[in-house]
Amino acid sequence: MVIMGILSPKVLMLGLTDGNIERMKKGFPIKITAVTHPAAKDILGGIEVVIFYGQTEELIRESVEKANLIGEKTKVVEKITKSNN
Repeated sequence: MVIMGILSPKVLMLGLTDGNIERMKKGFPIKITAVTHPAAKDILGGIEVVIFYGQTEELIRESVEKANLIGEKTKVVEKITKSNN
C-alpha cells in the first residue's frame, strides 16, 4: 500500500509499509501513476513517481535498469555531496 497526500501544492507525501520496503529490497521498485493509482490522478497530474531501494547508488541504478525504468536516453544526475554542491 502506498499512502499519498498533499500538505501544500509543493509537498508530496508517500507512506511505505514494511511490505513495500521488502519488495523493493528484492528488486521491485514501486511505480505510481494515475493508471496504477486512479485516486492519485489529481495529485500526480501527468507525473509518474518511482520509488526504489538500494544499498548503494550502483545497486539502485542496476535495479531501475533491470525494471526497464531507465534507458540509454535517461539523464542520471550524480549524487550531491558537500564537495560538488
